[in-house]
Amino acid sequence: LLLNRQMEPSPILERLNEQRKRFLPSLLVTEALGCLTLVLVVVWTAHSLGGFAWDGSAQQFNWHPLLMTIGMVLMFGNSIVIYRAFNKTEKIVVKIGHTVLHTVTIICVVIGLKAVFDFHNAQKIPNLYSLHSWMGLGVVILFFLQFGCGFVGYMYPKASEEVRASYMPVHRFVGVLMFAMVICTVVTGINEKLVFLGDYANLPSHAIVGNLLGVCVVLFSIGIGFLVINPNYSRDATTSQEYHPMD
Repeated sequence: LLLNRQMEPSPILERLNEQRKRFLPSLLVTEALGCLTLVLVVVWTAHSLGGFAWDGSAQQFNWHPLLMTIGMVLMFGNSIVIYRAFNKTEKIVVKIGHTVLHTVTIICVVIGLKAVFDFHNAQKIPNLYSLHSWMGLGVVILFFLQFGCGFVGYMYPKASEEVRASYMPVHRFVGVLMFAMVICTVVTGINEKLVFLGDYANLPSHAIVGNLLGVCVVLFSIGIGFLVINPNYSRDATTSQEYHPMD
């Protein structure tokens, strides 16, 4: 009888397991919104805004919203949630995936910023004058600082365990804060572009697609935030330890 009682799961454990079962459906909905965001930004830039070029024209500018959305929204968002999505995978493996996603984000950001600065210079448009550009510059600088600190602290050469443990809450907070700032920046950028195109009040096709893109970006960010903030979706303690083959 005592053995049976010990084998019976506690109500708290049952409730925790039940809540964890909701993670996968929530993740799938969030990723579906991410896929829809990707489709909409491709349709918006490749079709509604006239496609792509690299000649200083408006078509060169179109690389900017495409790459910044892919990098700073989709790649960055998934890099945040990857630790929860691969809950039972060894932490060092997930950490490498986290770093790879951030690296792809950096590549997208560099090319996306090059595209918009070249476009502005070619068209004699001032740089860094709008609220969107100020917010974007701040987010990019913060992202590079966060990436640098994280890489040095957790990948190579790697800080002491005590320093890593002390810095982790800051790293997590700044990551979530940056993602929220990214979403605000992207939405203001979409709105700014639609205003510049004119005839916004009559909702032409490019405005409808742009508005839908903004809505999907916000919904995707809400999904990421829910998955990351919910304490019931934390990693298992058994997989939170890193494997060090040289130790």
